[in-house]
Amino acid sequence: MRYDDFCAHFNKVYLCKIFPSIWSQYSIHGEWNGNTAGGPYPIEVNPEEENKEANVQNDTNDRWFNNPQFRISVTKKTNIIFSLMQEDEKVSKRPYIPVNFLVVRVKSKRDRLWEINKSDIVLEASEGLQRFG
Repeated sequence: MRYDDFCAHFNKVYLCKIFPSIWSQYSIHGEWNGNTAGGPYPIEVNPEEENKEANVQNDTNDRWFNNPQFRISVTKKTNIIFSLMQEDEKVSKRPYIPVNFLVVRVKSKRDRLWEINKSDIVLEASEGLQRFG
């Protein structure tokens, strides 16, 4: 099939990774809905950049801590694969929503993160892409 024909007839490609049977799997079902849809972590605003464009307004939503949070404790070097998925919009009859996740290094045993030091962010899955206007 020519690439142009593929693009004309398909808009998504799904890949499946088969994991070895010795790997462990843990699945959690959750959703961003109502109070648990708190939006992205607030970005730090550079005061010099803030006033460059008067028509641009930064998202000041500070309810991000209501988003689902999960704690994983790792005691030795290991490989972890995170998968964040949404049900196909044709099946769910709901449009896709912008989602992202952060992996944050924490030492506290608190139940929930209320603040994050930028230096503790180990990984942001879609850095910069989660900020929708």
